[in-house]
Amino acid sequence: MTNSLYQIDDEHKHLWDAKEGVVYDIFKENEDYITISRNNKVGLFDKQKNRIIIPAIYDSIGGNNPMSIPNANYGYAPNPIEVYLDNRVGLVSPDGKMLIEVDVDAEKFILLPATYGEDYVCAYSTEEQMEMHPKLCFINSMGCPVTDFIYDSVRHSMREGKAEVTKGNLIIELDSKLNVTNSYPRTFYGFNDEKYSID
Repeated sequence: MTNSLYQIDDEHKHLWDAKEGVVYDIFKENEDYITISRNNKVGLFDKQKNRIIIPAIYDSIGGNNPMSIPNANYGYAPNPIEVYLDNRVGLVSPDGKMLIEVDVDAEKFILLPATYGEDYVCAYSTEEQMEMHPKLCFINSMGCPVTDFIYDSVRHSMREGKAEVTKGNLIIELDSKLNVTNSYPRTFYGFNDEKYSID
């Protein structure tokens, strides 16, 4: 791969940033990204955009394991990328914009990047990570939890000032300040008293 700003050696061991005059070790790569490393810190190079989208200042990217590497898509849209530094975690957009500050305690919270929307992401407690159905809370863009661990699932992430979550037998609609605006049962009865569940 040759570009006026970035070059990768033939063995795919090093990425050279010609603008900054810096050589990065190639730590790991997949079809979307290259995890780059320098001074025991990692960053992320986007192969499609042909540029560094996350600087090499983090302990790990895409998971709490230093060997992690994110995938560009999970489902239908590009997901935010987890970045870890000093036992703290945050989220960065696929374009490199900081979405959730790297202030979330990674020893207490596990972020769910696919739930990010309009300055909120859901997380569950590390204490419940082995539970079959851990309860979720919301965390804001400053990295602060703004609800307790009370939700069972996220049906729709925050979009246009609205989110939809489940809690027990209820589907709950939330506004942009996480106030309940509506709720209704997850189950209903049809013809012949057949029970249906909305998931």
